Amino acid sequence: MSKDKFRVSIPDPCTQAWSDMTPAEGGRFCSHCQKAVIDFSLMTDKEIIAVISNHNKSLCGRFQSAQLNRSLHVPAPPKRSFFPAAVFASLIAALVPESSKAQTLASTTAQSTPIKTEHAKSRAAAAAFKGQIIDSLTGKGLAGVTISLKHKGVEESGAITDGEGKFVLNIPARLRQQALRVNISYIGYASKEVSFDMDQQPLSTTIELKPSNIDLPEIAVVGYGTRTGVVIMGAISIVNTQPVTIKKEEARKRTWWWRITHPFRRR
Repeated sequence: MSKDKFRVSIPDPCTQAWSDMTPAEGGRFCSHCQKAVIDFSLMTDKEIIAVISNHNKSLCGRFQSAQLNRSLHVPAPPKRSFFPAAVFASLIAALVPESSKAQTLASTTAQSTPIKTEHAKSRAAAAAFKGQIIDSLTGKGLAGVTISLKHKGVEESGAITDGEGKFVLNIPARLRQQALRVNISYIGYASKEVSFDMDQQPLSTTIELKPSNIDLPEIAVVGYGTRTGVVIMGAISIVNTQPVTIKKEEARKRTWWWRITHPFRRR
């Protein structure tokens, strides 16, 4: 079993100050390097890897020093074992008589009504809020923009734009009949709140973000004092992929059989 590990480094840091750069293309434009600089300083490891993976060309980025020269990890989705589900299905099949199954199936078939294909397609299309985030000045798509759906103060769903600024935000079924709002935020741009209705929304929505000239503070509070955070900007040399080998013993401890036979052992 193996998992990819990414490492980002900047060999030649840029000397131009962030406040002196002009907003452009999802970040700011450096006149010294003649390139756009993307702000990664407040992104998580998962967001950094997503933005870099969606760009085929070389990038310039703005990072906190703690984000560089270390491994960036994306948590792997948990794997579901087939065996417990099969055992549960077998127990249900053994406990429920075949006659009751037939009666239930017959009653369900008699009461069910056919669903029109048009309605099914419309519900499937309304399951997601799609669109593109662009720069209001350049008209170009912004990569790495965060779109979050909140309902009654609780974040229900979220998405990040790809290299072209496009996104697909999945909407929970229980909220598809309500008027909803999404919060759109991106480093270097003014945050925006958009209201929409799933029954009336177009197939794709274009949303503009305006650049913000307010610099983010680079001061971190530590304990009872403060310290200045070190921000490094420059061309990203390479995202190295290194295999990380998981020992056979550790892999065995993650199986369902090991957990059953060793209930009091620490993982």
